[in-house]
Amino acid sequence: MTAAGSASGEAEFWRAAAESLSDIQESVGSELTEMAVTGFDPRPDLARRARRWSHRFDDHSAVSLTAFAAGLAEVESGAWERDDPIIATQALSDRRFLFGDRIVHWLVPVLLAIAEDSVAASALAGELLDLGDRHRPAPALTGSEGLYPPGHDSIGPIVESLDGAPLLNGWITDRVHIELFRQAGERWRTCAEQHPGTARLWLDLAARCDASAARVIMS
Repeated sequence: MTAAGSASGEAEFWRAAAESLSDIQESVGSELTEMAVTGFDPRPDLARRARRWSHRFDDHSAVSLTAFAAGLAEVESGAWERDDPIIATQALSDRRFLFGDRIVHWLVPVLLAIAEDSVAASALAGELLDLGDRHRPAPALTGSEGLYPPGHDSIGPIVESLDGAPLLNGWITDRVHIELFRQAGERWRTCAEQHPGTARLWLDLAARCDASAARVIMS
């Protein structure tokens, strides 16, 4: 397959993902956003990324982010067809980092959390993990010291309190059975083994689950 054809195929994937996410958001009754899941406000970063391409986000939901990714893939495909490698590689690079920095680390956990009740969510989570293995935005490189600011990991700021902790600090926010945290940690370690392209993210989530279990023991 040509580079233009590969980018065009990914544009189709992202358009289908945006449509699927629109249906999922409607079924869960709320927007799926990074801020709601992690507590991190992505708006300044997204605005910076969008300016390069004269794009403006109407909102910061997963639907809008995946639609933007589709647009970047279309730009890449068109640039390859025009023999413009500079624009093509820039669009590819920006899409890869959008995917790794602003999408996959929180959207996959949300989709897997509702997968039992949503076939579409389960399928899309698997497709995003497979895409991660192709783009490799977060492989498990040796060690992580110096890569993230103190109190952060590959996911973002680490919340120490169990009270009101977001999903990504251990799946669950109540003082429940330690075994649930431990099981979640094992699931993320298995996910890291199966999907090396995003393994750093899932290993860090497993570590958060382990830390959550330890805090329950000490509390």
